[in-house]
Amino acid sequence: MGNNKISLLVLSLLFLGIIVSTSCGCIETDSKSEQVGDTDLGVAVVEHEYVFGFMESKYDARIWVMGADVVDVQGITESELEGYLDQYVRANSPPKTVVYTPVSTELSSLEVIGDVSGLDTDGEGVAVDTIRFTVGLAAGGSPVNFSSAQMVFSTRDGVEILKQSSPITSETTTAGHWTIADGAFDDLLLEGNDTFTLCVMPTTALPANQQFNLEIRPSVGGSFALIRTVPAKIHEVNILN
Repeated sequence: MGNNKISLLVLSLLFLGIIVSTSCGCIETDSKSEQVGDTDLGVAVVEHEYVFGFMESKYDARIWVMGADVVDVQGITESELEGYLDQYVRANSPPKTVVYTPVSTELSSLEVIGDVSGLDTDGEGVAVDTIRFTVGLAAGGSPVNFSSAQMVFSTRDGVEILKQSSPITSETTTAGHWTIADGAFDDLLLEGNDTFTLCVMPTTALPANQQFNLEIRPSVGGSFALIRTVPAKIHEVNILN
């Protein structure tokens, strides 16, 4: 009889341990992993499933922008995961709280020709929504193929990888995109004495006194960084210094 009581006590303790472990999410039955993106921008998520179906799955998430981790968390809920995706990845919600600085030490082939203009296309005088400027090759610079060039726009609030407009040669563009407004008549290769006028429109317009960094990253050669500040008083056309 005594042995039966001990066995019953052991089984009870074991059952109690299972209940406690399950309630705190310690007994995992399955996990699923998924990764999308490339070395510049990407997301890796692991979903953890537990013993009972009523228990909420937990997630490990890693998000990187321009090769640098901006999120690396474990055991978050689905709603928390969705919040991170909205914050850093999805196009309708530009990334926040990320500081990006170009790390390339290779000399760029590009240089700005003339002024850099900030346009307030709606004319309300509240924010600059489009950056317009002309680039050419620096002395001794190698040709730059703009069909494969990447535009990275950053402020103190975040980093955004801008997309090419379709078509890429157009006088205007839309939020989150960039275009060659003038100069690319025959092809998208900037060479010799060619000049390309670019229009760049970040997803979020820039208020007064906002500093930004626009980096042009060719597929070959060093990146080119354009750092400017929106003036305190905004007109339809503004010279950015």
